[in-house]
Amino acid sequence: MYQMTRGNQRNLSSVNPQDKESRLSRLYRLAVVGLGLLCVLLLIAITVLWIKFTSLDLQRDQLQSRYTNLMRERDQLQTSNTNLMMERDQLKSSFNSLNLQRDQLQSSNTSLMMERDQLQTNYTNLMMERDQLKSSFDNVTIKRDRLKMSFNSLNLQRDQLQSSNTNLMMKRDQLQTSYTNLTRERDQFNASYTNLMTERDWLQTSNTNLMMERDQLQTSNTNLMRERDQLKSSLFTNLVITHYFVVHLSRIRNFAGFFMGAYNHYIADIEGKSRKTVKDE
Repeated sequence: MYQMTRGNQRNLSSVNPQDKESRLSRLYRLAVVGLGLLCVLLLIAITVLWIKFTSLDLQRDQLQSRYTNLMRERDQLQTSNTNLMMERDQLKSSFNSLNLQRDQLQSSNTSLMMERDQLQTNYTNLMMERDQLKSSFDNVTIKRDRLKMSFNSLNLQRDQLQSSNTNLMMKRDQLQTSYTNLTRERDQFNASYTNLMTERDWLQTSNTNLMMERDQLQTSNTNLMRERDQLKSSLFTNLVITHYFVVHLSRIRNFAGFFMGAYNHYIADIEGKSRKTVKDE
């Protein structure tokens, strides 16, 4: 290279001045053209590099945005995974609670079936007790009819006693026997009254038990209420009848006492008259 430049210098020195100028102008032109080409190449390279840098910056921003989106999606997936885990735990707990509730419902169903059977047996027992109460009510009615008949017979005897008041002396023994019979019947009435009172107390206690069991048997409440009302009405009528019998028995007692007093007074008068006649004689 140095030799070439020296050779060129030698040639230039050996060349004419005009040729030198023309060669130098050519060299300058070539240098200017080369510099221009270099500038153009630099501009092209700078432009290409700027474009690449811009594209790389855009890619970096896109990658950054993608990374941010991926991080957000990861966080969302983590939160959704956490929520899903919580929901799974809640579903497990709800499943366990549902199983417990199912077991409780099965046990309650079993207990309800047992209670239903007990109520059925209680209902059967109540029906049997109702039949017993009906039979006892029929017995009380029969006794009431008997008492009515005996009361009517006593009324007839009272009428007979009133009609035979003039023949007291002749029928004194008969009256004594009738008084004894009345006393026996009075004792029978007292015994029957005591029995009626005990039966009334028993019916009241049974009625109270029925009232207590009525609250447990609400399904058959209507029929039992009707039967209870019937029993109450029958008990009330029996009480009225017994009260009527007791009142009339007390009246009969008073009448018998009055009759015995009149009888004693009449006997005393007769004895006084007989004594006077004896003294006169």
